Amino acid sequence: GGRAGSGAGDEDEDDEYAELQARMKKQQAARKAKAAEAKKHSGNGFSTGSSKSKVASTEDADTDDEEDAGTMKKRSKKDELAEKRGEYEKLRAELKTSKAAASHTQKPDLPPDELLTPLQQQRLKFVNRNKDKTLGKRQDSTLERLNAFNASLLAKKKEALAEGGGDGGG
Repeated sequence: GGRAGSGAGDEDEDDEYAELQARMKKQQAARKAKAAEAKKHSGNGFSTGSSKSKVASTEDADTDDEEDAGTMKKRSKKDELAEKRGEYEKLRAELKTSKAAASHTQKPDLPPDELLTPLQQQRLKFVNRNKDKTLGKRQDSTLERLNAFNASLLAKKKEALAEGGGDGGG
């Protein structure tokens, strides 16, 4: 008996989900239409002169008057997010094309540094420069320790020879 009840609940959830999806699609279509309309009006500052766009804009103004300030704020935030998403998508597309162009223009006779983007080249220089600095310091400290060790060995050897030479001679 429990399964039948849960199955009915799932169907209700599926119906709600489908209804939500349909509403979201309608809202997205409305947003796209509004964005296209706004682009027409803000394109060059001049009106296109089409009566349809004027009618649509007055209808938009009427519906905007009915909405409260909270939804206006939400809409402006949504518009900002939509703009940021658009910019993000543009940048991603540019990056894809630049990467694709870089991969198509690779020539085997070029040194590997020239195949890297300028940012990658800069990073490589930074890493190598810092690696060389630390390597030099590390080499110097290692050589100092080695020389100190050799000096102590030589001192012990001289002491041993001096003691051994004194015993052997007496």
